[in-house]
Amino acid sequence: MHLIRRRRSGAMGAVKRFTQKRSTQGSTVEYCKDCIDNMPYCVLIPKLGGEWKTVQDGEVIKCAGCEEELPPGTEYGVVDGVILCEDCIDEIPYCDLVTRMGAEWNTATEGDIYDGYDG
Repeated sequence: MHLIRRRRSGAMGAVKRFTQKRSTQGSTVEYCKDCIDNMPYCVLIPKLGGEWKTVQDGEVIKCAGCEEELPPGTEYGVVDGVILCEDCIDEIPYCDLVTRMGAEWNTATEGDIYDGYDG
């Protein structure tokens, strides 16, 4: 099982989690690879700190991956400051995508996975 963690200033320890900035204290949310597989890019990319946009009429947007000009109405992601179409993002392994966005990709141990038992 893989978990991702978003780094932020003052982040605690080496806990394998993806941290979203929601307040000064922050909240922690864990995602396994199966969860990210089912998450659409329009949700995943912003969670990792990128942007998800749609080409508007009159805009000329070119994908840095395939170098194709994207037609109006096409969705694309801004990954680490680079514009990529959905097909090019789909070609990037999750472990690379997550690390490019400044988060960490780790292999969890059984002890890292919450089992609902606190005792």
